[in-house]
Amino acid sequence: MRSMFPARRRIGRALVKDTIARGKGFNSEYFKLKVLSLDDSNAPSLFAVVVSKKVAQKAALRNRYRRRVQAALGSMMESIKPGYAIVVFPTKDTINLKYEELVEQIAESFKKAKLI
Repeated sequence: MRSMFPARRRIGRALVKDTIARGKGFNSEYFKLKVLSLDDSNAPSLFAVVVSKKVAQKAALRNRYRRRVQAALGSMMESIKPGYAIVVFPTKDTINLKYEELVEQIAESFKKAKLI
């Protein structure tokens, strides 16, 4: 179980800002997603996980949120449609989920966004 995405699947800072500004938003109980279609629809989808200080004040807890979500995304990365930049914002309640529930909730959010 990897805690980071491979470099070729990560979003750079400029694209994260662009995705947040221009991307389409999807909300669920445990996640907020911002999705932006890339110019190259055959390119693999790119990912970022953003945990704000509103969710967790301490950096160690923010990193735990980020690592857990990245690990769950990594397990389902191949089933996600290519050609998208996806930014995931976990909510405060995400930390209480077991890993299996976390994967289910992410899959549900991605189905809602029609990414799976």
